[in-house]
Amino acid sequence: MRDMTYHEQITWASLATNLAAWLPYFGYVGWRFVQQTYTLAAGWTALLGVILLASLLHLAAYVGIVRHTPREPADERDAAIASRAARNAYYVVLANSPPCSWAAYSRLYWPSASNVS
Repeated sequence: MRDMTYHEQITWASLATNLAAWLPYFGYVGWRFVQQTYTLAAGWTALLGVILLASLLHLAAYVGIVRHTPREPADERDAAIASRAARNAYYVVLANSPPCSWAAYSRLYWPSASNVS
């Protein structure tokens, strides 16, 4: 990792820690949905646990990178990439909010809709 820039190391570490934390979470929640044993309490508990785990993994990776890599100043290319990424992230959130809201609403307020055969 010595030949990568500071920003690249942070980006790769963020990807790795997100995958390490969120893939098992979505596997667990998906499996509970498939088995029809998902409860709201178990979902919230798992969500809070994965948020805490992801935060700790991010912190550990960030501290490790900061201690072992000299920081370089960001150039205009990095600023353009960050700007483009933030703009695209808003579109992704906007596109996914209605389906996720509908799914949660239908599961909570129309229990018969979630047991479609």
